[in-house]
Amino acid sequence: MINMFLYLGSVFLIYLLARSLPLEKKFPSFPFICALFLAISPWFNFISKDRQASLMLFLSITGVYLINKFLKKYSLVSVFLFLILINFLTISFKDITQVPVWLTDEQRREHGNNFANFPVVLIHNKVVNYTLSFLDHYSQHFQGDFLFVSGDVRNSFPLMYLFDFIFIITAVIFIIKSPKGWGIIFIWLLMAPLPSALDLQPPNALLSSNMIVPLVLLSSFSASYILRKMI
Repeated sequence: MINMFLYLGSVFLIYLLARSLPLEKKFPSFPFICALFLAISPWFNFISKDRQASLMLFLSITGVYLINKFLKKYSLVSVFLFLILINFLTISFKDITQVPVWLTDEQRREHGNNFANFPVVLIHNKVVNYTLSFLDHYSQHFQGDFLFVSGDVRNSFPLMYLFDFIFIITAVIFIIKSPKGWGIIFIWLLMAPLPSALDLQPPNALLSSNMIVPLVLLSSFSASYILRKMI
């Protein structure tokens, strides 16, 4: 019952969020397409079975909508701080296995007797290893294999449709030409994979579920644009 409430509530909230964006007057079908695309999203339907992931997504949409609706003047900073809180809660609720850095000593000893020299220690240390590992994990969330082909190791099915790929690429091209109003959405998208990037086995579809809404908004924007041109 709670999962169903969170499911329907998220679909309704993305409709409200889409209406609060400056695109709604120019593309009246945009909010309806957003709600439809979220409702049929394989990724959204997958995480709807997990109460904690569904709750985090519901709270994220609620928070971003309220900030964009009532704090437009401070929306970018407010959304940034709010999403930091959401990411912190996601990390707290989920069992994240951090990346081990057992390779440091082995990497240093590859340099023979110079393993303790400053240049070697500067290159091979926990900070560098953690940073490189984190960046690699983070980038995996934007790869086509994860989003459109096989998902993560826990589900092995596409998280988004192939038409979403075309729509998202098209939307990015349009937004580059006219970026007004999209700052919040891109901040949301870029921050969403952070909890999953800290995990030992990324990408994690549950931990990165906050990516769903920004990607759905991008895909829906292209669909709305095309529909407007056709009518």
